[in-house]
Amino acid sequence: MKVNNMDVCIECGEAVKGTFTVAESSFAGFPVISVSRTVDNDHIVCDCCNDTYHMACCSNWHSGLCDRCLRRDVELDRLQETPA
Repeated sequence: MKVNNMDVCIECGEAVKGTFTVAESSFAGFPVISVSRTVDNDHIVCDCCNDTYHMACCSNWHSGLCDRCLRRDVELDRLQETPA
């Protein structure tokens, strides 16, 4: 079982910087949650596996996924497109 304390990149083992801020509001009666990075933030928390990675340790960090989960997602798409 992998354990990550959210302060260390799971890929390189180095400490990460910055944090996220969360703001709650409403628009037209619907709740809205906004998540923002602090200026010094240098990492993501993968949307799929919830592990912490430096942006420099992910080839496509804008996707919100680490490389491992992104590869798995792409492979799943490829398999679903292949006729049986």
